[in-house]
Amino acid sequence: PIVTSATYIVRRLTPVECERLQAWDDDHTRYGIDDQGREYELSDSQRYRQIGNGVTSTVAHYVAALIIHADRETRP
Repeated sequence: PIVTSATYIVRRLTPVECERLQAWDDDHTRYGIDDQGREYELSDSQRYRQIGNGVTSTVAHYVAALIIHADRETRP
């Protein structure tokens, strides 16, 4: 059979998959703390927002290492 058009469905990543892409622990963004100090579970929307605003830990580590290296080279 000749296929004239293909239909693809892109699956949305789960919050855990997004956390893994950021090199974070599974369920790193799953819980929050309210004003009374009680833990509560965050919605997926809140988790996606946190992950999107986050920094990949391996990149942050690399940038920090570059800064430290540059600082050591410039000291007398």
